[in-house]
Amino acid sequence: MKRTIALLLALMMLLSLAACIRVPSPNKDAQATVAPEITAEPAAEPTEEPTAEPTAEPTEEPTPEPTAEPVYDENWADIDLDFFKEYLSSDITSLHQLVKDPSKYGIDYDEVERSLGTFKEDGDREWYTFIENTLSRMDRVDPRTLSDQDKLAYDTMRQFCELELEGEEFYGYYEPLTPYTGIQADLPLIFWFYELNSKRDVEDYLTLLADVPRFFSELLEYEQYRAEKLNLFMIEANLNKVIEDLDEIINAKDTIFLIPLFMENIAKVEGLTEEEIKAYEEKNVSLLQNEFNQAFIDLKAGLEALRPYCRPEQGVKATEDEKYLRWFEYMLKDSCGDTLPPEDLAKIMKNSYKECVNNARRASQMNGSYPRKFSLGTVEENVAYLRSVLDGWLPPLPEDINVRYEEVAEELKEVASPAFYLIPAFDDWQNNMIGLNDPQSSGNLLSTLAHEGFDGHLYQYVYHRSMPGLSLSQQLLESTAYAEAWSQYSEYLLSVKANNKIKIYDMQTYQSNSQLATELLGYLSIRVNYFGDSFGQAFDLFSTYYGYDKDEFREEIYDPFIIGHPFYYMPYAYGYARLTNLFATTRKALGADKFDERAFYAQYMSYGPSYFNLLADRLDQWVKAQ
Repeated sequence: MKRTIALLLALMMLLSLAACIRVPSPNKDAQATVAPEITAEPAAEPTEEPTAEPTAEPTEEPTPEPTAEPVYDENWADIDLDFFKEYLSSDITSLHQLVKDPSKYGIDYDEVERSLGTFKEDGDREWYTFIENTLSRMDRVDPRTLSDQDKLAYDTMRQFCELELEGEEFYGYYEPLTPYTGIQADLPLIFWFYELNSKRDVEDYLTLLADVPRFFSELLEYEQYRAEKLNLFMIEANLNKVIEDLDEIINAKDTIFLIPLFMENIAKVEGLTEEEIKAYEEKNVSLLQNEFNQAFIDLKAGLEALRPYCRPEQGVKATEDEKYLRWFEYMLKDSCGDTLPPEDLAKIMKNSYKECVNNARRASQMNGSYPRKFSLGTVEENVAYLRSVLDGWLPPLPEDINVRYEEVAEELKEVASPAFYLIPAFDDWQNNMIGLNDPQSSGNLLSTLAHEGFDGHLYQYVYHRSMPGLSLSQQLLESTAYAEAWSQYSEYLLSVKANNKIKIYDMQTYQSNSQLATELLGYLSIRVNYFGDSFGQAFDLFSTYYGYDKDEFREEIYDPFIIGHPFYYMPYAYGYARLTNLFATTRKALGADKFDERAFYAQYMSYGPSYFNLLADRLDQWVKAQ
C-alpha cells in the first residue's frame, strides 16, 4: 500500500519517529536483573569456498558480437527533482506540511488532488509504474558524472525503488490499523498539524474533512479483503485497542479538540471577512459532528463485524504460509533499512541487548539505580542542559533555529505517543515543533527531549536540511530506522557525556534498561515470526531481565507487539543496534589511538540519510582512506 503510505507520509513518518515508545518498566518496580557480563558474539566466520572440480580442456569460444555503447541521456539532478515532485504531489497533506512554497520546486499546487488517498489496488499500480519509469531513467545516467555525494543519493533511490517493486506482490499484507501508530490514531493529528495560512488552506482543510467518509469506506473494504481473502485480519487484542481508539473520537463528538483549534487558527488567517470566518466555522463543526464522527462509527461497526476473522495469536512462521513469510522478510528490509539477511539482523540486535545488560551492570556497580523521574525542571531548562552537554561533540547547527513546544490535546493523550517531532518543511527548516504528551507528569522529560530535540531528531533533520546540495529525494526517502538510530543514540550519548548536575549512573541505568527492552522486543519479533520460536522461549528470554509473569507478558508484550504489531519496535531496536555497531566497527578498524569520536559523528552526518548497508560501505572507504 505504498501509495497510501506516501499519501500519509508527513504524519506516518512523524508517529513512526515518536520519541518515547512505550517500553515496559524493568521488573515493574525495580531495574532489570543485572546478569553477569556477557561477551557479544563475534561476527560469523566466512564460509570456506568448496574446492573446484578439474575442468575439461577449454573449447574455443566464438568471438562475441560487439555490444552497443550505453546511452547516457539522463541527468541525475533532473531525476532527483522529478522524483521529489511526484512523491510529494501524490497527496495534499504531505505537500502542505513539507513544502511551504511549492513553486520553488516547480510544483503546481492547484493541480494536486485534494483527497486523503486511496486503498484501492489500482492506485498502487500507478505508483509502481512511476517507480519502473524512474529506474529506467536511472539506467541512463552516466555514473562517471556523479560526485561521491550524488552517487550515494543515486544508490539510495535505486535501493528504494527496487525494494518497492519487490513489495508489489504483497497487496493487502500491510496493516494500516494498529495500536499507537494506526490511521485511527493518526487521522485526527493530520488535521491538528494542517496549518491554515490562507483562504485556500481553509477550503482544502474542509475538503479533506469531507473526504474522511470515503477514505474510511475504502479502508474498511481493504480490511474486509485482508480478512476474507487473505486470512490476515488483526488479532483480537489489537482489534480491541483499535476500537478503543475509535471510541475516543466518537465519544468526543461535541467537544472534539478540532473544533476550538480550528476557531483559533482561522482567526489568524489574513484577508477573511467576519462572515467568511463564521461560515467556515459552522461548516467545520457540522463536518466534525456529522460526517467525520459517523465515519468513525461506521468503521467501528465494520471492524466489529470482522471480529470472527481475527487471526490466532501465532507468529508468521507458525502459519506455514510461505508467501506470508516472504512478506515478513521483505518488511524486515524495509523497517530495518538494511539488506542483511534475517540471521544477521537478529545477531546485531542480540549483541546490542547483551551490551545493554553489560552497561546496566557497570552502572549498578557504581551504585546506579533506576530513577523514578529524570527532569531538570521546565522544558527550557532541560533543553539548555542538553545543549551544554551534547553540542560540543557534534558538528554545529545554524544559529537561526526556532522551536515551539505544544502539548497533546486531551482527547489524544491515551492515543498519541508520549512525544513526537514534527518533520520540518524543506524550505522552512528553521522553524520546528515538538509535541509533548502531558510533560508535567513525564518521568523522563530529559531523555525525551534528548530523543526529540537537541541533539536527536531535531538536530539530525535540521543538519541535513541545511546541508548545501544534499539530494532532495535522499532526504525524502529517509527510513524510520535511520532516523530512530540517531535519536536513540542521542539518549545514549547523554548518558555517557552527562556531568554531575544529574546522577550520571542513574541516567546510565535508565538508558541501558530502556534500550534493553527495545532491543529484546525487536530481537524476539524476528525469532518468533521468522525462525519460529515458541511463546515459552520468548517468555524465558524476556523474563530473564524483566519481572513479568506469563499472563502479563502475553497480554502486554507478546500478543499486542511481537504477534500483533511485530514491526513497531523494529526500527528503534535495529536502528540503534546498527549505529552502535558501525561506531564500534569503525573504532576497531582505526584503532584507539587513531579513532576520533567527533570526526566519526561528523563523517556519519555528512553522508545524509541512507540505508545502513550503503552507509557501512562509505564508512569502510573512509577508514581505508586514513
